[in-house]
Amino acid sequence: MVNPVGTWAASGWGEGVSWDDALEQAFARLYETGGLPSTGARVTGETASGSLLVSPPPVTGRVADDTPPHASVFGSISSPDRAPSGPGLVIVFASSKFRNDFQRIVQRIRTEMPGRHVIGSSAWSVISGGRELEERDAIALMAVTLPGANLHAIAVSPEVVERTTHLPLADDERAARWHRALGVLPDTVNAWILFTDPFTVDANVLVDQWNSAYPGVPVIGGVASTAPDLRATELFLDGQVLRDGAVAIAIGGAWTLDTVVSQGCEPIGRPWTITGVEGDHMIRTIGRRPAIEVLAETVRALPADQMGRVRGNLFAGIAVDERRSNLGRGDYLVRNLMGAEEGSGAILIGGTPVLGQTIQFQVRDPSAAVEDLRTLLHDAVRRWGKSIPAAAIVCSCNGRGIGLFGKDDPDHDAVAVQNVAPGMPVAGFACFGEIGPVGGRTFVHSHTASIGFFMPVSSEPVPGI
Repeated sequence: MVNPVGTWAASGWGEGVSWDDALEQAFARLYETGGLPSTGARVTGETASGSLLVSPPPVTGRVADDTPPHASVFGSISSPDRAPSGPGLVIVFASSKFRNDFQRIVQRIRTEMPGRHVIGSSAWSVISGGRELEERDAIALMAVTLPGANLHAIAVSPEVVERTTHLPLADDERAARWHRALGVLPDTVNAWILFTDPFTVDANVLVDQWNSAYPGVPVIGGVASTAPDLRATELFLDGQVLRDGAVAIAIGGAWTLDTVVSQGCEPIGRPWTITGVEGDHMIRTIGRRPAIEVLAETVRALPADQMGRVRGNLFAGIAVDERRSNLGRGDYLVRNLMGAEEGSGAILIGGTPVLGQTIQFQVRDPSAAVEDLRTLLHDAVRRWGKSIPAAAIVCSCNGRGIGLFGKDDPDHDAVAVQNVAPGMPVAGFACFGEIGPVGGRTFVHSHTASIGFFMPVSSEPVPGI
């Protein structure tokens, strides 16, 4: 299958000492790979490697790697028609170093690429193409034109979250209030992109509300990040720079997001049933035995050469949908093991266990993370058949990258995603928390790569295209 005629997607990034230098580089790369649906698009400029001239841009493909990563791109970027040929979206992530210029960055994007919604956030590091630019001053851009899509941009204030969450309402009344607040009915949306501010909104509370208001609708996104010494993040929505709340794009019509959420873990031992819980985080018994006893038995049963993997890397996997008969990767919500209670043998987890749920312990390390993402992406390709994603958004934990995979594999997540469809535009950032669905319900994660692939809803031609 070929994506509908009129679909355009491209990504690019820029690095530099100034925001306008970095943005010029990002524009140049984006236009070079077909970011403008125009036969006359032209990019001219001087780089460290000489003159850059692209006319006309190809429909797909990846940016040429011969442009030095720190080369300055100056000159003119011009096109007789920069408006998209269908509903358009620009996703942007920018290093917090440029925070004093975020408003100018957003306005410049709106000027260069009119007629598109713009969404994004500040970032500890950005992802573009097959690159993860950790702790570097950079801007990542991705432009996607989606013929037949219905796109709806929303800003959610902390006050709306507070009122809608804490009012004593029945579930259906609360859901209806969210539908009115967001202006989106459940049957009009196929998927969401969502970014939240960590200092003014509890992402777990918001996502829980989102699940209730739009059950079964996948949400991909993340908690905005910033430099370690700052306690403020920024969110981008169309021409606005917001410093609180959340921003979202509802995707409806002919397009959706197919999701992959890689929690970086490998199951160990066998699945068990939780038979005793207390409070919000405590598991007292598993299989009618003290929980710590079952955990110790699971670890002791590992082969000798695997013992070293579990030290400091143990987690609890809780089955999301107990109706599934064969539980595997993607069916468990992975949560931290927070400790144990002496005497009783209870364990504490970073989630809320429920009596009767299935639990399977997990180990997270680089090899488990590599295998988990590889397997889930392979499953996605099989699921798509002959379909090809137009682009991908990657929201990866700021603890992955070099911190997990080492300096020899600094671009692991970005490369793995782009290799699904070589040349596919990819953009993303390192989050303070990743948002994505597991078992049909959306959660906020940690140490996770949450990925959304832009896909047509069906292989049928889009009417009128």
